[in-house]
Amino acid sequence: MNPEFEKVKTEYMGSKRPQVGFMFGLNELDGEKKTFTCPRGHTFITDSPIVIAVAEEPEYNTGPICSYCYVNWFRNNVNASEVTEDT
Repeated sequence: MNPEFEKVKTEYMGSKRPQVGFMFGLNELDGEKKTFTCPRGHTFITDSPIVIAVAEEPEYNTGPICSYCYVNWFRNNVNASEVTEDT
């Protein structure tokens, strides 16, 4: 297991309930780039996929998440617009 992942995991162990965290670049695939395809048809290549992890229960980890879908979800669901005097 990745030592950085273990460090982050250990920091979350203070609580009895499972903690969820984003693992950006902490899920490295030993420097080997792999190709992934998401259910929407996006293809991406990475050696450090985005994974949402439950610290104490790795069987609940998401596995690799499509960065295109991830960004689109934020744009569509939580993107903010600037408030100006005209709006």
